[in-house]
Amino acid sequence: MDKKEIYARHNGEDMYFEDHGLHKKITYKEACKLLLDKGLILPDGPQIASLLDTAYNENPKTFGSYYSVRWTLWKSKIRIFNIKIWNMMSETNPGLYVVYDNCGEGLSREFKVNELEEKLKDADTFNGVRFSKDRYVRFAPKSTILIGELPKESLKDEGSTIATFGVEGVDIMSKISKNFFCKPTIFGGNDINSIRAEISAITGTQCDCWVNCLCDDRLQLYGDMGEGDLTFGTYPLFGISRKGKTR
Repeated sequence: MDKKEIYARHNGEDMYFEDHGLHKKITYKEACKLLLDKGLILPDGPQIASLLDTAYNENPKTFGSYYSVRWTLWKSKIRIFNIKIWNMMSETNPGLYVVYDNCGEGLSREFKVNELEEKLKDADTFNGVRFSKDRYVRFAPKSTILIGELPKESLKDEGSTIATFGVEGVDIMSKISKNFFCKPTIFGGNDINSIRAEISAITGTQCDCWVNCLCDDRLQLYGDMGEGDLTFGTYPLFGISRKGKTR
């Protein structure tokens, strides 16, 4: 397994990601254990947004060190270590909960709406999305969520994107979406009849066409219901070094 360090800025502070190039398929939980055993922090949505911000806006002279970030987003997926709990059919409080999976428990963890709501007491609110004081739990009401293809300028106001990437991170993702030819797409649980949990991920395209790679060149935000294969080939796995301030 290869390893290299990548610098980024997050909330005005230095942050360092370790990029582990994997040479085999591993599961989500195996990936979490690998990073945690090395003393690394699992990156949540806001930190991933900061990594992408640096990768897309860094001085061209140092672009090479960020190539793995952009390549992974374009040809594979970058996992965000949070869990999406879709509760869109609730009669009292329909919407999406996003929970930072700092311990790497994955979908084996049981989520209860009343416990999540307890953590959201006295929550901060931004564009209708509620944030717990520690930012580990977020809730986007159904009325704020837009599923499907969106105009690029609308991404910064979309509820599930705000809940995933945070107040600062959503502006970053809106700007990054403009690097792609097509409009960004949100996948979600609008028609789910029961509570469903997913592991968050983001990708830049689903296109395998090397000749005309603009045919579906877009930013896509979604979740996986399984904990199966995380990466393929030598695609990187990103963890945060404890050298930098992380939240």
